[in-house]
Amino acid sequence: PAASGMRTFAIVPEQSSASYEVQEKFLNRAAPNKAIGTTKAVEGELQLSLDGQPTGQVSTITVDLRQLTSDSSRRDSRIRSEWLESDKYPFATFTSTEVQGAPASYTDGQEVSFKLVGNMTIREITKPVTFDVVGKQGDTITGTATAQLLMKDFGFDPPNIAGILTVEDGVTVTVNFTAKES
Repeated sequence: PAASGMRTFAIVPEQSSASYEVQEKFLNRAAPNKAIGTTKAVEGELQLSLDGQPTGQVSTITVDLRQLTSDSSRRDSRIRSEWLESDKYPFATFTSTEVQGAPASYTDGQEVSFKLVGNMTIREITKPVTFDVVGKQGDTITGTATAQLLMKDFGFDPPNIAGILTVEDGVTVTVNFTAKES
């Protein structure tokens, strides 16, 4: 590919993951560990131009929510059937609309931080979301993108099992990605 112009990179699912992290409470006390669910069912493309001031965008990243797995098969089952209803709404998608705080110039292998602003769709509800991204590019692009979401924004209440086990309404979503030029 030419050294100038837009380059397209495809996410490599085997080397990428998407996860959620929530704080569970047992009898109104924070549980010692956060609940974390992870999947490698991540697909998407990124376009980058490193000419002059770096620019880029994510066409769309799609995560198969049915594949999220935590340390509790019971939790995973209830996420699929009740809370997130991923059996009914299997995919979360994110499409970027702008990059904020990109560096003025870029050198291959340099780690950069920026904000990726876009629209997240979960359960057929679309809301603006901003990811904090740290990444670097050489022959592949690697990085981590993190955002905070509220369950209520996407149409469901935080899990509450008879008031004994509850979950705070704040979800940390993390995408660790590796993308290769396509």
